[in-house]
Amino acid sequence: MICPQLIDFECECLNRALIAYNLPPHKPALGQAADVISGIAGYLNAGPGSGLAARYPALADNERIFEIYPFLGINPAHYSLEALDALLERCFSGHTGRRRNLREKTGRARAEGEALGDHTFAGIKLYPPLGFDPWPRESPEDTAALDKVKLLYRVCEEKRIPMTVHGGSGGYAAFNDKDKLRSITSIEKWSNALSRFPNLKLNLAHLPLYRKRFFGRVEVRDPRLNETIQLVKSYGDVYVDVSVRVFEDDDYRRLAKCIATHPMLAERAMFDSDFPMLLFRMDSYHEYIEAFSRTEEILGP
Repeated sequence: MICPQLIDFECECLNRALIAYNLPPHKPALGQAADVISGIAGYLNAGPGSGLAARYPALADNERIFEIYPFLGINPAHYSLEALDALLERCFSGHTGRRRNLREKTGRARAEGEALGDHTFAGIKLYPPLGFDPWPRESPEDTAALDKVKLLYRVCEEKRIPMTVHGGSGGYAAFNDKDKLRSITSIEKWSNALSRFPNLKLNLAHLPLYRKRFFGRVEVRDPRLNETIQLVKSYGDVYVDVSVRVFEDDDYRRLAKCIATHPMLAERAMFDSDFPMLLFRMDSYHEYIEAFSRTEEILGP
């Protein structure tokens, strides 16, 4: 299963030095999404001349290896309250979350804008380091930012739209302000949101199993790990994933120890790749999957 996370990079204040690009992309987020959806449809609808059947002889012409469920990247800061409401209505008004509806729509989609409607996207992707504050501080002078995230969470809660959010304390920031980054990526932000919207279907990506140090990684009592697990314990639809967190046998041993200490993680922790980010640590995706395939050998069934 592949879940493309279509991050909303529309930001006039992108710090080019931080993101290492001289010319940040200017294509609107929905335009980028339409391109991805068109590519998915092309894959799903590839005919006998595509070469897929020759490459994978076990498959019939109408079969595919992957199921693909894209998540739409949204940064409420880029929208007015009315525009955000219209976007959610356009893409999720009839959201059912049913596999059949999602697969049928994705296979028919094309790059035209009108194709981006119900069941085009399986969920929503949020990325705080780009400037998204999961729970802005309310002030009498300015309630707009908080009103927008409340709208987003209300719609997601009511329609059971899953959200995958960057759960790490770092990431690719669009600004050069360490205090701001520390604030908007804090677990406390999600705690505040969940206290108001307790039925959000939320995946906090990148479970912090260790703290990075200059010369490797060490296992420490990381308050962020405890705070994340507390949200999993407190809310029935909060999940975590271990993308870009488990690479080697020792990482899986550490994860197994964490699950043994907090048994609910056996049902709430997901294995994801976050490809191609994992290539910063490994030579190939094959190597990553090979390490995963050894877990039964090193940990037992």
